Amino acid sequence: MCGIAGIVLKRDRDRQFVQDTLHRLQQALEHRGPDSFGFHVEERHGFLNRRLAIVGIAGGDQPIYNEARDVGIVYNGEVYNYTELKNRYLAKGVRFYTSTDTEVVLQAYLQDGVDSFSVLEGMFAFCIWNDATGEIYLARDGFGMKPLYVYEDDKMILFASEVGAILSIPHIDKTLDPRGIRDYLAFRYIVGPYTIFRRIRRVGPGRYMRLSSAGCREYAFVDLGQCSGKVSSISYLEAQEELRRLLLESVRSHLIGEVPIALLLSGGVDSSILAGLLHQADAPMHCFNIGFPEVNEFAYSNAVAQKHGFPMHNIQIETDTIAKKFPSILGALDEPIADPAQFPLYLLCERIREYATVVLSGEGADELFGGYPQYLTHEQPLTATERLPHFLQSSHYFLDGDKYMRTVPVDGGWRRTAKYFRGDFVLGAMSNYDLSTWIPEDLMMKADKVAMRHSLEGRFPYLNKNLLEFVRSLPPSFLIGQNNAFKQILKDAFATLLPDSVLARPKMGFTVPIALVLHAFAGVYRDTLRALGGSEIADILDLDEVGGLFERFLKRGGEEPLRNWTLFVLISWIAQRSGIGTGVESLPGMSALHRQG
Repeated sequence: MCGIAGIVLKRDRDRQFVQDTLHRLQQALEHRGPDSFGFHVEERHGFLNRRLAIVGIAGGDQPIYNEARDVGIVYNGEVYNYTELKNRYLAKGVRFYTSTDTEVVLQAYLQDGVDSFSVLEGMFAFCIWNDATGEIYLARDGFGMKPLYVYEDDKMILFASEVGAILSIPHIDKTLDPRGIRDYLAFRYIVGPYTIFRRIRRVGPGRYMRLSSAGCREYAFVDLGQCSGKVSSISYLEAQEELRRLLLESVRSHLIGEVPIALLLSGGVDSSILAGLLHQADAPMHCFNIGFPEVNEFAYSNAVAQKHGFPMHNIQIETDTIAKKFPSILGALDEPIADPAQFPLYLLCERIREYATVVLSGEGADELFGGYPQYLTHEQPLTATERLPHFLQSSHYFLDGDKYMRTVPVDGGWRRTAKYFRGDFVLGAMSNYDLSTWIPEDLMMKADKVAMRHSLEGRFPYLNKNLLEFVRSLPPSFLIGQNNAFKQILKDAFATLLPDSVLARPKMGFTVPIALVLHAFAGVYRDTLRALGGSEIADILDLDEVGGLFERFLKRGGEEPLRNWTLFVLISWIAQRSGIGTGVESLPGMSALHRQG
């Protein structure tokens, strides 16, 4: 697990500029790879890696080259089927000089070209270059678990694992993009290819990009958000058995590495199943959960940990802790994301890093197995005319975001993502939609940015291509049972691994008291809005409308807390990046404010 970055000059030849740029980029990415730093420099391009050593620690520093040293790779991620691929190439006479998965990715490309990208099972973002042919490729895994951003102007192309690294380069165009902001106001995160900056784009999940003096061109190598449409005739009992095999296989593959691994154990069904499978795989590990005194799941996580004999760490936080840590957490986001769960996640990763370098999580199970209320109308076929109304009913976003913009751009917002709502039934269409938007651009981005801020790698056993293809082949009734029972087959297949209290509990989800946080930040929020009055964002957002919504919230109590939180995070993020700051450091504790009434 690492951070990668690079530069390609379109016309000039300036080795010193390339080298100076790489130096700035690696400094900005140091938290992603504190163990080592390596680079490749030529007159018109250069590439770097900051390494967090996990697999093939000895001899695994990057870049890694072919034998002739004219083809190289910088790589961020883990390919879980690398041993299988390595054996395949060894049988063909390919020589390997390290024990890393990085070299396997490089050799796969040397043997099979860009077609090799589709056989990689895992999470990755990498750059491969060929100095003999001039080819330069970027690629990002199909689930979008690893981020990769690209900046382009008329002089150069920059890429990096984080937006902040690109922003560290002097004299680049940092103009905000109204289309990305329109996305954010609709979804509470930004859907690729846009970002909040006009000249910075994401490499899409399951996409590779070719870089040249002519610019960047993107191609697809896999589309996991495309419903297969092939329903299996497998029986329910046979399906449970196959599910047990596939998920255990995925969990075992996620244990690769030479560093300590931990488990994020909430006490919900998804993470509790992972705990049971880890016990079956004879992989005991420390487990972690976090909660507030008023709202937590400690009783459930304790029951699971006790059942399997795992050490359990329950971390209790107060709401004022989030206030005190707010600037650090906001800085870790790299881009504004309004998911409140990322704030306690930051505090949780802080503690986990004391014990481990890798943490397993149950993210993705709800999206694969039908764990959300919007999936419930799963058996109703969708005609062309019914598709859009069902999409609007099934998706959780704001339809009124445009009223907070001074000028509404043509693109951006929920309308451009309706194309991902694909499939004959709502269940499959919503799963496809979430695999194309919500998973790569919210769940995986907050997990990557927050965990890597602490040099901690997150892994997600449910996000596995073989598992996804199998689940997609099942009848909808296997997933949503009688009386709208969520994730029916997942619960039935692993019932013996779960304590009765966990199996019978209703879905909870992690709750953050955002209304309390907003009240505590009232003065800071008002000051920030005033300070931004003459800035670039004031030409894009109607700050008076934003401030009016917040004042109505303060007066009426419960009016639109999530909408206010979304705008608050955006405004605070922009203020912090503009050097205005949030003023949060001087805030009294939220509990003290609460006591004062």
